[in-house]
Amino acid sequence: MTGILSNQQLLILCESAIAAAQKAGESINSFDRKKLQQVYKHSGSSAASQIVTEVDIRCEQIIRVYLQSLSSKLNIAFIGEESISKYPILAKQRFESPYFWCVDPLDGTLAYTQNRSGYAVSIALIDRSGRPLIGVVYDPLDKATYHAIAGFGSFIGSDVVSHRWRQRDLTPDALTFFSDEGFQSHKSFDVVIEKLESIASAEGLGEVCVVFGSGAVMNAVQTLNYQHACYLKLPKLAEGGGSIWDFAATACLAMQHNAWVSDVYGAPLSLNRKGSLFMNKEGVLFASNKALGYRIISALSSLAMV
Repeated sequence: MTGILSNQQLLILCESAIAAAQKAGESINSFDRKKLQQVYKHSGSSAASQIVTEVDIRCEQIIRVYLQSLSSKLNIAFIGEESISKYPILAKQRFESPYFWCVDPLDGTLAYTQNRSGYAVSIALIDRSGRPLIGVVYDPLDKATYHAIAGFGSFIGSDVVSHRWRQRDLTPDALTFFSDEGFQSHKSFDVVIEKLESIASAEGLGEVCVVFGSGAVMNAVQTLNYQHACYLKLPKLAEGGGSIWDFAATACLAMQHNAWVSDVYGAPLSLNRKGSLFMNKEGVLFASNKALGYRIISALSSLAMV
């Protein structure tokens, strides 16, 4: 079957993705972290992207099993971070099917291995053009489920009939900048902070509050929780800067949340481009509202990106 998915099919697929994410989250929480066997990947450049554990592998298998039946019937490919890392040739399946699942079974692995918050399960359904149709994020620590379906909106709760996800006024007098921990050592870090401080001043906000420690998925989710917040990754030459599975689900959440998501130049994220699964050439920007997104893109335009 290769036709356009109906709204009813999208709802059923989302329900299955939610169940898969929650089951994987239960597996994550049940694992004895003292027994973690860490293996080092040969892709990416940061410590977070190089660490993979048997938990990641087991959780991807759980998700694959949950989605397999519906995927076969609807001709949906499966692109998982761990299986692609081991068998890169599988990545081409996203160009051979009308839709594909884009799965990060445990984003924020470094946070998980260090026994702190900031990790999550991420599942997205993407069409061949790169448009996110479903986004599901499960936070195993808080047992919180976030999901979105194109045309339906974004929700928080354990199933597809959950209540609408609204932003909370958690830091009304500040612009909150969620950042990868490694960005502190970036040559442009201080300049970015200065530019964000200028934006905060123009918005009548008192300060820029920088928050480190989460993986890419939870950084984006937390940005969407606030009325004045952002998360960004600048472009770089080296392969890395996050991959499509880091941003596919949260891109759907942001789009259906009426927030901002783009590369740092303002173009839509390229979630199914040929040549690379990484986002290093364009960077990534999430902002809690569109006006803030425009301001940040304008402020970054004078920055030497690479």
